[in-house]
This record gives sequence, C-alpha cells and structure tokens, in this order.
Amino acid sequence: MFKKDKKEKKSKKETGGEKGDKGTVDLRRETKDLLVVCPDSKNWHPYFEKATTSDGYRIRLEKSEWKNMLVMCDDNAKPIVNIKPNPKPTPGTKETDARTILPDMVLVRQLVKGITKAEDYTNNLYGLGFSHTPGVNTIESVIRYLERPVLHSHLSAIKKRVGHANFPLINLSYYSNQADLPIVIKVGTAEAGYGKIRITDRGVLQDFRSCLATNNDYATAERYIENRAYDLRVQCIGEHLRVYRRTSTNWKGNVGNSVLEEVQPSEEHKRWAHEVKGEFGMDIFTVDAIHTTDEKDFILEINDSASGLAAENEEEDCGYIRDLVMKRLEESYMKKEQSKEEKQ
Repeated sequence: MFKKDKKEKKSKKETGGEKGDKGTVDLRRETKDLLVVCPDSKNWHPYFEKATTSDGYRIRLEKSEWKNMLVMCDDNAKPIVNIKPNPKPTPGTKETDARTILPDMVLVRQLVKGITKAEDYTNNLYGLGFSHTPGVNTIESVIRYLERPVLHSHLSAIKKRVGHANFPLINLSYYSNQADLPIVIKVGTAEAGYGKIRITDRGVLQDFRSCLATNNDYATAERYIENRAYDLRVQCIGEHLRVYRRTSTNWKGNVGNSVLEEVQPSEEHKRWAHEVKGEFGMDIFTVDAIHTTDEKDFILEINDSASGLAAENEEEDCGYIRDLVMKRLEESYMKKEQSKEEKQ
C-alpha cells in the first residue's frame, strides 16, 4: 500500500511535478507535520531533524506555547494552527515569523492551564480534540486530565477494581466551594505546589474558608501524611519505566531544596503504571506517591505528558519521546490510509 504511494511520489519528481506546478516539488508531500506544544526554552528540533518514518516521510516540526496558538478546524479536515511570532525564538528557526501548520500529530509537553485564570488555554486543546488530531498523549486523555476531581475519579475506579493493597490511592474529599476541616487543601487544578495549603488548626481553616469564599474554584482535601520518609515518582514513557525517590525539607516535596535519586522499579511500581496506562490510555505520565516511615505507600496523583524530566536523564528520555511520537504518527496515518481503501 505505502510502496505504491512512494512510487507515485517518485514519478512526480521525475516528470517535474504535477501539472501547473512549474516543475517544483512540494516538500509537504514528503513530510509529516508535527506540532510540539512546549515551553519556549525547550528546543525539540534536534530530536526530530533526522527522524523518518519507516516508509520515508521526514518530519516538519513547529513548536509553540499554548498562549501563542490559534486553532481553527471543521469536521472534514486537519486543524489549522496559526502561531504568533516568538519573542524568544529558537536559534536557526523561523520562529520570529508568524507560522501556520496543519499538524498530523501533536506532542503535548506543556500544561494547558497555568496558575492564573488568564493562563487557561483549553479552547486550543478543544480545537485539537474537535478535529480528532492524533496526539501524545491523546487529546482525549489530556482533556480528562484538566480537572482534578475527574482525574481522581478515574484513579478511584482503579482502586475499586484492583483493591487498595494493589493501588494505594489516598482518600480525597471534594467541596464545590467551601471546605470543612481537612488537613491539606488544594484549590482547583494548580500544579507545582501552587494552590495548596496545610491546615493546622481551626483558626487557620476559618481564615482560609473566607478566602475560598471569594473564589469560584472548587477545593479538594486529603489527609496530611506526617510520617513521610520520601516521595516517589513513577515515570512512564511508552514501554520505558523509571522510578525516582525524592527527599525534601519542605512538606511540599517539589518546593525548595530536594535530593532526587533514581531507584530500581519494583513490581508494585510496575503495577501502578500498568493500571494508570490502561485506565487513561496515556503514553507519557508520572505517578506521584509518598512512602512513609512505617513502609506504607500513598498514591497522591498522576501527571500527564507535560510531566517534567529529571535533568540527568532528559536527553535519553527525549529520545524515547521522539521514538514514541514517530510510532504513534505512523499508526495514525496508516489507519487513515486503510480506512480510505476500505471505503473504495
């Protein structure tokens, strides 16, 4: 099937292209377009500049932050993504110019929601979902990750299915606006330690409730683990699994000074990753947990494909992400070609 396509492309080159193109070759016929949504500081071009699919397609990559994108689409075509000029362009690219891409695949490496209300870019995400754009992670799984209560409901489903002993998820309470007396409260879906407070007495709780009443966000509450020994992060990129142990002087383990150490994955860690992957259909994710001094584990949450990478393994992990994107890209367009043939 694909050999025939490649032969047709070759004949067009030999005859000077299609009628009316004045002998030029449209390079887009030889490429697949990849949109990487990531912070401006990360340059993904080196990872894909020599990448090709098994049948010879090269990758034309554009990267952008959510805030610099505008997505337009309809039912019958790829989305049109207009990208604003980047004030901090990657050297050697055309990011100083406005650009347009019709992505065949999207790699999501940035959170869709930031700390403030103004940093909410779900409209761009919904556009990619509306047009059924293939992604890593899938756009559907990124949408499910947007809200903490929805995310936790899926994690709770895993615990109910396999049992607390096999998936030790921490108990969570939900409050549509004002909370009673929990110990740790998280407001909305803020990440990286933001929107999170430890409540130590009723006076603090009353003060916090008065603040929460001025905000339309929901809140979730969980038990504060006082005998924490260290934090665990189980990282999954396709079939590659890493586990990190983190010790910190701050009760928010990802805030302040901390020491990160890679450890051997246990069978329990592998089971956690397997269950999360099956429930959410994610290719890239992390599972965050706490290990206590009495040798118990408490799973706190998961993070999707925007999860940060440890500096000492970043280059290798970015290579795994590239290979995963190429695999999913091929699967996507092969599925479309097969569907076209079946309809003929």
